[in-house]
Amino acid sequence: MKPRIVLPNLLSTSSGFFLASNKKSLNIKTYFFVLLGTFFIISCGCVLNNIIDRKYDMKMERTKDRILAKNKISLIYVFIFSLFLFILGTYILLFFINTLSYLISFFGLFSYVFLYTFILKKNSEYSTIFGSFAGACPIIIGYSSVKNSLDYFCLILFFIFFFWQIPHSYSIYLLNLKDYKNANISVFPVLYNIRKTIKHMYFYLFGLILFTFIFTFLTYSNFLYSIFFLFLGFYWLFLIKQGDNLSNNKKKWFRKIFRFSIFYIILLNFSVFINYLEIF
Repeated sequence: MKPRIVLPNLLSTSSGFFLASNKKSLNIKTYFFVLLGTFFIISCGCVLNNIIDRKYDMKMERTKDRILAKNKISLIYVFIFSLFLFILGTYILLFFINTLSYLISFFGLFSYVFLYTFILKKNSEYSTIFGSFAGACPIIIGYSSVKNSLDYFCLILFFIFFFWQIPHSYSIYLLNLKDYKNANISVFPVLYNIRKTIKHMYFYLFGLILFTFIFTFLTYSNFLYSIFFLFLGFYWLFLIKQGDNLSNNKKKWFRKIFRFSIFYIILLNFSVFINYLEIF
């Protein structure tokens, strides 16, 4: 079920929920069920991802010990388990939350499992873009669970998380580049070179910085928070720029930008809770 993917996405779902919630009428029941339903849908996607990727996982050092890569369990049982997770998530989101939140979760599941994993990951440099659609959905699910509608605010949030997702994913590919080459998976750094990958990371980070600025311009966020995250965005650019100047020890640099991407998104999500509690 890939808890290292599921848990951060639940954190983003929580951020969307608190962004949309009225401080005087926090609905704990809605919060509980949107987290539970989203947990089951994302877990279903991760299980299906493991089924589809099992042959490639066998060839990668990072994933060779996964249960399906070692054939330790029947595929039919795993598929039934994923179906069970899907039914639970569908039931909870449709009957305890709303149809809109479920449709967004289904769009995320479809993007991740079908478009990203099944069709594009092995064959196209554009797979990460479609995978990033899925990664940007949880915060919108949390938001729509309260509002039961979409607005410009949602669109900006979606693009902030979308533009974060791609350089984060590229840093994972770079960190595990040898594995991806061994498995012959057509991610961007495998198809092209590290320098071109860096240039594309610049583009998506500028997108992240732009939408962070728009977020502030439309007064959706505290000015202090936005200045802080604009600074973090430019610092992330600086860290990536360092890769252009490294002739060796690339692995250390790959790990550095990967960790910073995690640091960035955790801070972004927790800033929502700080803002909600009006600590500053």
